[in-house]
Order: sequence, then C-alpha cells, then structure tokens
Amino acid sequence: MAQGKGSLGKLVADDTLYTRANSAVDGLNNIVADLNAGKGTAGKLLKDDTLYNNLNATVKNTNEIVADINAGKGSLGKLAKDEAFAKRLDDTVTRLDELLSGMQEGKGTLGQLVVNRSLYDHVDQTMDQSQQLVKAIREDPKKYFVIRLKMF
Repeated sequence: MAQGKGSLGKLVADDTLYTRANSAVDGLNNIVADLNAGKGTAGKLLKDDTLYNNLNATVKNTNEIVADINAGKGSLGKLAKDEAFAKRLDDTVTRLDELLSGMQEGKGTLGQLVVNRSLYDHVDQTMDQSQQLVKAIREDPKKYFVIRLKMF
C-alpha cells in the first residue's frame, strides 16, 4: 500500500484524487456562494421574496383550478366529470370529422366547391358579376328601378 500499488495504495500515494476532490469542493463552494448571493434562478428563489411569492401564488391558483376541475366546474370540469358532456363532445367531434371527410371526398355542395375547380370558378364568376351589378345599381339606380306612384 505504501508503494502505491492496488486501489488503496493509489488512494494513499497519488495526489490526483486529492486534487480532484479539492477541486470538486471548491466548485461546490462557488455554487453555494452564488446561491447565497441570489444569483441564478435557484439563488433568486432562495433570496428574492417576489419570485417566491409569485411561485406560491401560481401554485395556489393551479390548485384552485385543479380543485374546480375535480368538482366538475367549468368546461374542463364537465369534460373530466360529466360523462354526458364528454359523450356529446365526442359525438360533435365525430360529426365534424365525418363532415370534413365528406367535403374532402367531394360530397355535398361544399365538398364540390372544394374538389370541383369548375364549380368553384363558376361560383366565383357569379359572385364577381353580382358585385358588379350591385355597384352599377348604386351608381345609377334609376336605370334599374322605376317607381310609379298612383293616386286613386
């Protein structure tokens, strides 16, 4: 052991372990000093009452929200606790999925507008012509409307 052979001998005779341990302790001392000085997030949490109070308020609010959910209050509470509400929501999402799938397959008027370029172009042209007609009526209403007033 005195000659530095074997694990225990190396621990006793070699200064490398001592140097590394000493360096590690110095590093820990620096970390503790930074924490005591209020540096970094952990240091601020330890030294700054504002951050601590904000964190406590956040935890309190989170606890209240979770308590409301567990009590079945609000939309999330209903979703978590009310099976009928959850079923209606699931049914609604299923219907929306079916509707969107049908549209992508070209079913119905909206589906045809999505997949049929010719129908889309025709509707677009009709809307453009309608806008032009409304503009023309506003510019010269007498041309399009005749008002006759009869008395007896």
